[in-house]
Amino acid sequence: MTSHFRPIFIIALLMALLVQGGHNNVTLAACDFTVTSSADSGAGTLRNAVTAAVSGNTICLNSNVVLTAFITINKSLILEGNGFTLTGSNITFFRINGVSANFTINNIIVNSSTPLSSGTIFNTLTGGTFFLNSSTIRTSGATGIVNDIIRVSNGNVTVHNSTLLADEKGNTINSSSTSTTVTVKNSTLVANWPGSSTVVISGVGHFFNSILSGNSGDDCLLNGLLSLTTNIGNLISDSECSPAVSGAPLLGALQNNGGSTLTMLPSCLSPAVDVADSGTSLSTDQRGTSRPQNSLYDIGAVEILGGACPPATLTPTATSTLTPTVTATLTPTNTPTLTPTATSTLTPTNTPTLTPTATSTLTPTNTPT
Repeated sequence: MTSHFRPIFIIALLMALLVQGGHNNVTLAACDFTVTSSADSGAGTLRNAVTAAVSGNTICLNSNVVLTAFITINKSLILEGNGFTLTGSNITFFRINGVSANFTINNIIVNSSTPLSSGTIFNTLTGGTFFLNSSTIRTSGATGIVNDIIRVSNGNVTVHNSTLLADEKGNTINSSSTSTTVTVKNSTLVANWPGSSTVVISGVGHFFNSILSGNSGDDCLLNGLLSLTTNIGNLISDSECSPAVSGAPLLGALQNNGGSTLTMLPSCLSPAVDVADSGTSLSTDQRGTSRPQNSLYDIGAVEILGGACPPATLTPTATSTLTPTVTATLTPTNTPTLTPTATSTLTPTNTPTLTPTATSTLTPTNTPT
């Protein structure tokens, strides 16, 4: 490398490090607009960028954002979150309001708290398509007010490599019309509010290698349907919709498990490990980690790293050894049985013994007549 190129290289390297700003897996996409303010409105805000953008533009976050009112999406836009957080309270974040409006969000964390009645995070109103990739959306507030994470009233939704956690009353995905299409791949969908369904599907539903788990509601509620349109390699806790795997997924808490967004890492004992369908699994997980890690694919948004789960080791236990002994076995034989009979017993008595004595013998004599 010649000396006059060296300063340019160093400057470019420093700029790349500054852009990363501590966020992992930052997408260095071509940005038509960059959000630098956390405010709801004004210069450098997300709202201003959406207003100024034209269909096909990409908006990149370089700051966390706090919204106080919903933003209407009526043109096709891409929002690169770069691992930053979008926060709001008592609002719907985005309303996709346009038949040809395709709205894509990549690599973002969304926190929604204390929702309004029937408030939603994303709501497609007139047939737009919403794409969510490598992102985390969580609702909270414990108010008992319905707050679906994604509500589809007349459009399409595609979710890849994402985590949807409903800690507030409501569903992770609710498609309320037969004209909707929901496609979910390698994602983790959890509804923790008692009685809430994890997903409600009224139209077409394509689900691949995803975890659907709830607290006590239906994990897969089909509204007037007999089955999911496509159901491959899924883990559904309560066995609804005839999944490939059922049972508790043994997920960890929502936290930083690597990557730029928050995820729920399965335990090594999770039934989701090494059982996903290889033909339909995505090539990376939500963090950007390649799939598979152990020659077999995992279900859900997170692939357990190779070597993270050591093979099971059998621990010997003391066992008693039985020593055979010779035991005599009595074989019954036909033996005559003596029946006692009455027997007279002679008792000796004292019997006198006759002893002969001398007896005088009279000799007749002749007597004169």
